[in-house]
Amino acid sequence: MAKRQLALEAFELNIADAYFLADLAGSLTNQRVNRMRKELRVTVGDTLRIGKTQRDALDCIESDDFFVVLKPETTLDRHRLKDVRPLLRQAIVAGSAAFETYVADRVMELLGPVLRQRPLPSRLAEISMTVEQYYDIEARYQRKGWGVRELVSAAVTERASPSPTQVGMAFAIVNEKKLLQRVDSKLRQAKGTAHDHLERLYARRNAIAHTGDRVGRGRADIDRAEVIGDLDQLCRVAQAIDSVTPARTA
Repeated sequence: MAKRQLALEAFELNIADAYFLADLAGSLTNQRVNRMRKELRVTVGDTLRIGKTQRDALDCIESDDFFVVLKPETTLDRHRLKDVRPLLRQAIVAGSAAFETYVADRVMELLGPVLRQRPLPSRLAEISMTVEQYYDIEARYQRKGWGVRELVSAAVTERASPSPTQVGMAFAIVNEKKLLQRVDSKLRQAKGTAHDHLERLYARRNAIAHTGDRVGRGRADIDRAEVIGDLDQLCRVAQAIDSVTPARTA
């Protein structure tokens, strides 16, 4: 049987997508001022077997990483590719989603022993069950605890979010209190640093997802260094959460 993937391992795989988007944005940043020279268009046209009548439409972008040829019938041009901010915005969205998934996964990793505690943590005890859900568990599970876990998993997924308030509420289900304060202590940073970072990132994610990152008639500024810094901080927070919430023995 394959080993079950840990929450932090899944997070690292998921947030790699966000880093890829940020890196791609950096690699596509065009350093070339002028369009492709005529002699280069001839060479590229010969290499790509593009007809002589179409070669005038050839263009390119160039960076330290890429030399990208824009073929005659492309719907893109150097001016559209000049703005890589859409990739950076989606990197923020992808990073936030990776962290949100991590929160839910980590809470579920810690749930087993907590279900056997008496009294239950108040946040766990307050998760409600409908009559339909009760009879569904009765019908489907010989071990009723697995049905309860499924019910809790749905509630945790619903609560999981990059919002620091929601992070605290999700981990309170497994009796992990003052979590972000403990993260700050682990990272040796000022009290409130993790909370403020997650709050700012959550607001930015929402602005991107719900309003297109608009500010007035334009869009908010964003650059790769800012995005990489935000992703790095998410990694530090996730790693610290894993450290200060050690898996209990079942």
